[in-house]
Amino acid sequence: MYVVNLVGLLTGRLDPRKLPREPLTGTERELFHSMYNARVEQYRKVDPDLADFFDQFRNEAMFAAEVAKGHWHLIFGAPYVESGGFGMFEIAPRPFLGANDWTKSVSAGWNNFWGSATSPIAGNNTDGTRRMYIIFGTMYIKTAIKEVAYHLNINGNDYSIVHIEEQLVLPRIGKSYIRVTDYKGAILVHPTGKFYERKLFRTAGSVYAKPLGIMFAEYDYISSESNWYA
Repeated sequence: MYVVNLVGLLTGRLDPRKLPREPLTGTERELFHSMYNARVEQYRKVDPDLADFFDQFRNEAMFAAEVAKGHWHLIFGAPYVESGGFGMFEIAPRPFLGANDWTKSVSAGWNNFWGSATSPIAGNNTDGTRRMYIIFGTMYIKTAIKEVAYHLNINGNDYSIVHIEEQLVLPRIGKSYIRVTDYKGAILVHPTGKFYERKLFRTAGSVYAKPLGIMFAEYDYISSESNWYA
């Protein structure tokens, strides 16, 4: 058995234990760990701290995979998912935001960043477009205007504003840097869940930021090229 920090799952007032959930089979668990290990090692090539940060949410990610299976009753598959299955992938901008890249223009002050009150980031439980997310932090790539604070709303529950200082900064010799804003937990956007986040910046400009986490999606959705770029 694996141990998941349910307190560390950010789900609003929703008790994650009440979500439909189906354990992965032995074969599916082996596949999950193989895929997760590969992602961790890809991050390790960039920086060990980034790899360790991602790896600390392994059990929460497996819990999310079981939530996806409990909703969809599909087979957990490899990166080359077949019909009747679902897989896990790095979160891409088109499924998440409806955009083709992660570039954002921000103003000085509070900004709608991931979704908004009127248009939140949501899971999907409709056949053919089923997907969900688990998010560990926001990763800034390239020299970024620094985030000052964030304000989360998950499943209708408004969290307290969190003021942040320098967090995980990863210098890259001769390049820019990667900076990760840590949510102190994992945001679970289950198939019928939703969230949005506002972020505070002191300076206006352009940032290149992406959610650091995993998307789970079914074959019919991920097999369509237009769902990745349009």
